[in-house]
Amino acid sequence: MDSKYMEFLVSKRFIQTSLDVGISDTESKLADCREKVEIISKSQDIVNAVTMATLQEIKVFIEEAVTLCLAIVYGEEYRLELDYEVKRGRSEAKIWLVRDGIKLDPKSEIGGGVIDVISFALRIVMWILSQPRTEPVFFYDEPFRFVSRDNTYKLVVMNKEVCNTFDAQFIIVSYNDELVDGASRFVRIRKEKGVSVANV
Repeated sequence: MDSKYMEFLVSKRFIQTSLDVGISDTESKLADCREKVEIISKSQDIVNAVTMATLQEIKVFIEEAVTLCLAIVYGEEYRLELDYEVKRGRSEAKIWLVRDGIKLDPKSEIGGGVIDVISFALRIVMWILSQPRTEPVFFYDEPFRFVSRDNTYKLVVMNKEVCNTFDAQFIIVSYNDELVDGASRFVRIRKEKGVSVANV
């Protein structure tokens, strides 16, 4: 056999052996990667399951706390409900307002006053659930601007109930005189010749 042909065959066999080794190594790495993906996927499922279980535990607290605030201002007309689901590998919550057994989307089907009360209540709930918790002092700028003036005294009752329960203090900026009058302390600001003047 021709020596050049032998060299050619030897070189091609060497290349083939190298490719076979490379393919085997790649398949081994691919198997490792698939195993890691499976572990990560199972871990993500476990994390989501733990998250969902934790969310279910606090679900009742959130629903009852916000519903209580709504009940003080609007009676038994509304109830807050949370639905949890996993989307794109993450846990998500959907907020519903239930009226007469019908679930309503607060953003599109409910008036601004109800949204004001829900927002207020959710801020308090998030503070309660946070760790570590900040000092119980809350600043609000017109938090109830869309609540009917007829319900102002109920807002005062709700604020006092929350303050007494959690030893909290609300500092609220408001143009609603009835809400201001219901505060334990207030400062009235008026303008005189372009200058803000405070009356305690």
